Amino acid sequence: MREALRRFAWLISVIALIAILINFNIKVINNVNSIYGDHGYVSDECWYVEAARNILHKVFGLSPIMWGSKVNVTLVLTGETDVEEFKDIVMRYGAEIIKDDYTYFKAIYAVVPIETLNYVIHLPNVSRVIYGYMYLDKSGIIDYLNMEHPPLGKYFIILSMLTCGDVPLCWRIPSIISGNIILVATFLLMVMALRGRGWVAYLFATLTALSLSFDPMLINSSSLAMLDVFVSLFTVLALLAVMLGKGKLGGLLTGLAGSIKFSGFFNVIPLYLSLRRLGRNPANSILHSIYVPLMVFFILSAPLIAYLGPWQWFDQGFAGAISWHLKQKHEIGKGPPVANPWDWLVNRNPFVYHLNPNLFAEGKFLILFNYLPTVVLTLIALPAILRRPKLRTVIEWCWIPYLMYVLQYLLGGKTQYSFYTIHICPLLHSSAFIALSLILNPRTFEEVLNEWYKLLKLVWDWLGGDVEVKLTITPRSA
Repeated sequence: MREALRRFAWLISVIALIAILINFNIKVINNVNSIYGDHGYVSDECWYVEAARNILHKVFGLSPIMWGSKVNVTLVLTGETDVEEFKDIVMRYGAEIIKDDYTYFKAIYAVVPIETLNYVIHLPNVSRVIYGYMYLDKSGIIDYLNMEHPPLGKYFIILSMLTCGDVPLCWRIPSIISGNIILVATFLLMVMALRGRGWVAYLFATLTALSLSFDPMLINSSSLAMLDVFVSLFTVLALLAVMLGKGKLGGLLTGLAGSIKFSGFFNVIPLYLSLRRLGRNPANSILHSIYVPLMVFFILSAPLIAYLGPWQWFDQGFAGAISWHLKQKHEIGKGPPVANPWDWLVNRNPFVYHLNPNLFAEGKFLILFNYLPTVVLTLIALPAILRRPKLRTVIEWCWIPYLMYVLQYLLGGKTQYSFYTIHICPLLHSSAFIALSLILNPRTFEEVLNEWYKLLKLVWDWLGGDVEVKLTITPRSA
């Protein structure tokens, strides 16, 4: 009877998950279809997408896939070129001039018939040809490689350009896919974490996925060609791998997270703790939590290392990048709204992605609340969580990276933004529903109360001088 109930709960939860995914994708696609931004670029897409296009052209020597009988191309011109005269020449070849008012570099952006393209790109005044979507008018943008961040996120955007095209919808496909995988992986993660609770595991897994699917943090992050949703993706997948006992895979996935943004390496500490909990010795745990992720990072950085040279790459893409993350990037109040890690939990100063429609990087728990209830619930159930290894693992993967962002702030990285929260967004929902699963169970709630009583009594006795706390280190027996 119990097994039949479990199977029925599994079936119902899978059906519910499919419905959740459909609703989530409707919201994401609605976002994608209703935002325009600055000539198609929304928020920081301008940096990541244009860097991806530059890497595609400059590092790999490739161009985006092109459909139809016309080609979108940026023609970079020599310094002495008269732009108006050049436009007249290009239009004689049937080209349509889309943008010609660049101020930081001399260029025109045009749509050229494929039959006359070869003539246009070989005109005397053309110094460089860049196929794909138009560039914004920003200093150095046609050479910008976004060395502040590792390259993997740009590789995903490049892949979309090669297979779909260099247009806004295509840029965002990797993020849309990531959002869907995050929902499924979070559902499976909760099933694994609460395994042994029967149908209760499927209930809380479904509720977690449902709450997460309505969170604007995930919906909006999955709608844009930005990097942080990929960090979240590989964080959840790495944790899921660890929960399945796949420590090596967890190390590889942590390396992928760190190859998106350096903050992905914040997962190294919870990964090490998880491996030790799986019974791995310290050397093995260090190997798979530190060396393997670094190996992945260097392998994925190899194309840029080869293009720039080791020393220039190290200066720009490693030492320089880390230094950039540990300093104030702009004067407070003269750039995007800055939100410190503690602001993320209450949606103070949310990052603005887009206005009309309004897209903000703000978190919602259970549709109505900010993330503060997740903190409260986790703290209430913490004594019982710490006694359960799988639940403790989830909490560590959520809150240790969060504390690393706090450390980054203390070390000088004071210009942080609310969209960084997507890194741990799925785990905030997971930790809250794990806590609820314990609090709503009379037996485990009694355990929670007893553990808090013991802890508070111990603190009281220590303050009164009745007990003393000693740290002892003893060798492990053979």
